[in-house]
Amino acid sequence: MNNKLKTYLGFAIKSNSVVWGLDNIIAYKKPIYVIIIDSNYSEKNYIDIFKKTENANAWLIKLKESKIADVINRDNVKVVAVTDKHLTQGILQGTNSFEILKRGIAFERSNKQ
Repeated sequence: MNNKLKTYLGFAIKSNSVVWGLDNIIAYKKPIYVIIIDSNYSEKNYIDIFKKTENANAWLIKLKESKIADVINRDNVKVVAVTDKHLTQGILQGTNSFEILKRGIAFERSNKQ
């Protein structure tokens, strides 16, 4: 498990920038920047997520080895969405523990050291 992913998701949870579960993600009306799915998420649910991200510029990423429930220390969580653009940028640039299923908005890499 990547500690940076855990840290960024922790920040997102504390700032109330997380939407929990597929039904809540589909019903959510405000912008979603990244949807993170579990490594063993059911493929039949991919269709609903792709529909949600089709018209939006949301990234869709799948964890490679770990489960979301283990990353955020909550039971029965298989899919979450992050609604903060800056935290999404940190998740995408700071970690490599996921597979990109759909690309969303483009982020510029900062040259700050």
